[in-house]
Amino acid sequence: MSIAELQKTTLEELLASTDRGRYELEHGLLVEVPVGNLASAVGSRLNARLQIHCETMGLGESFNSEQYYRCFGDDDHARKPDASFIRKSRLPPGWIRQGYFEIAPDLAVEVTSINDIVRNMEEKVDEYLDAGIPLVWVIHPEARTAMIYRGDGSVQRLHEQDALQGEDILPGFQVRLGDLIPTEDRTPQAS
Repeated sequence: MSIAELQKTTLEELLASTDRGRYELEHGLLVEVPVGNLASAVGSRLNARLQIHCETMGLGESFNSEQYYRCFGDDDHARKPDASFIRKSRLPPGWIRQGYFEIAPDLAVEVTSINDIVRNMEEKVDEYLDAGIPLVWVIHPEARTAMIYRGDGSVQRLHEQDALQGEDILPGFQVRLGDLIPTEDRTPQAS
C-alpha cells in the first residue's frame, strides 16, 4: 500500500515511504505538490546558482525541493520549498544525519506550476512568514515575474529584466530573473 492511500500520516512515515518528495504534509494529511517541466527547470537553474554562491562565499547550505521543514508549530505539518537556504551559523548540530529541519530556513523559494492554485500559494507564503522566514521568493515562470516577501511585511514585484537579490540573507547573490526562465526553442533540429 502506498502512503498516499492512508488518511493521516506523520512526517517520519512519509520520509520512510516511496512517496517521499511527492507530498507535503498539511496537519497530518498528504497534499500532492504539482510540478511541471517549466517550474522544474526554473527550480534547477536557481538551485545550481544558489549552491555555487553558498559554496564560494561559505555562507551556509542551500537545499532543493526534496528538503522538508517542520517549523510551523504543528508536528503534523511540513513543507518542502522548491529551494531554500540556511545560514551556516544556524545549522543545528547533526543536521547532516537528519531527514528534515525543525528550524525555519532563512530563505524559502516557491516556483509556481501551471497546476498551482493561487490561494494555496498565498497560504504557503503566510505560513513561511509566520514561521519567521525573513525572505520568501515566489517565482511565476509563466508570467515571467516574481514576488519578494520580507519578514518586515514589505512586498516587491520583479519582472524578467530585474534581479533576484539575496539582500542581507545571502550577501552578494543576484541573478536576473529572466536568466532562470527557459524559453521554448521551436527551431527544427537538423538530422
